[in-house]
Amino acid sequence: MATIRDVAALAGVSIASVSRIISEDPTYKVTEQTRKKVWDAALKLNYWPRPAKAKTASKNGNDIRLGCIFSLTLEKYSDPFFANILSAAESRLMENNYSFSVIRTYTELCDQKILYNTFNQPITGILLLEEIPDSMLHYIQKQVPNIVGVDTHYEEIDNVSFDHTAAAVKAMTHLLEKGHKRIGFIGGSNYALDLEDSKRYKGYRDCLRKAKIPLDEKLVMNCEWSQDLAQTCTRELLSLPDPPTAIFAASDLIAIAALSVIYEFDLKVPSDIAIIGINNIDITAYTSPPLSTIDVHARELGVVAADCLLSRINGDTSMPRTILIPSKLVSRESV
Repeated sequence: MATIRDVAALAGVSIASVSRIISEDPTYKVTEQTRKKVWDAALKLNYWPRPAKAKTASKNGNDIRLGCIFSLTLEKYSDPFFANILSAAESRLMENNYSFSVIRTYTELCDQKILYNTFNQPITGILLLEEIPDSMLHYIQKQVPNIVGVDTHYEEIDNVSFDHTAAAVKAMTHLLEKGHKRIGFIGGSNYALDLEDSKRYKGYRDCLRKAKIPLDEKLVMNCEWSQDLAQTCTRELLSLPDPPTAIFAASDLIAIAALSVIYEFDLKVPSDIAIIGINNIDITAYTSPPLSTIDVHARELGVVAADCLLSRINGDTSMPRTILIPSKLVSRESV
């Protein structure tokens, strides 16, 4: 592992200069060229400075700093699903006289300078919404004693989630029971690369197999969780010589984007084509027609995650656990 001495040698500066630059000492006067050399050296050597020692938690929360990390999809900050999780978690923490002191996105933390500065101050607990690279998680674990994931796969931390595959099966079963056999899929994977990694796609594929319906790759679209790409994917599906009679959208925002394109094609929902999403964000009850969806209880995810974090802060040292919140079908007029 690289040391501050290695960084100083590579940058051609003193150890004291490296320390003061990385700690953002406001009283240290240095040229931008030298500052850049130090940060470039730290990045090249993958140097992780040791943060200040965390304070001891007090019962009234005065000595506790909590944080939250988003791993962004293209529109996650505008996605009510994640906003509901965060809002519910914040409310639960405030009921117990705690609050978030810092909120960062994964994109922001990819800047090593921001990563250093975020965790160079004591942080007692983190809520981790979705997934970040293992290397970043392992670094944060060294600095933060309590981490609870929301919808992550890590076994070494507490995780509050829902069964993505089961949610997809509920959506697909509803479409199949309505008589649909040619069903399109629009979704994404965790890192927007390969749908084979998507549990929602797995549920789609498994339901087709169980119903003895051959998988038609032309009906499978990876929109990388982008609403703009979802619209493009929907146009491709509807332009096929034999278009689908139904669409399973892997999120409500994707479903709403698809709905707008369906209207461009002058099609009626659900008589010409049915559509269903996942998440049950509030707006789905007011689309035209109201959107069928799978409720994965976003607010409950936030509340339970906050409770897990509070439990850890208050001394719970039991083994990491995974809590799955059940999902349910919300049948409306789009299917």
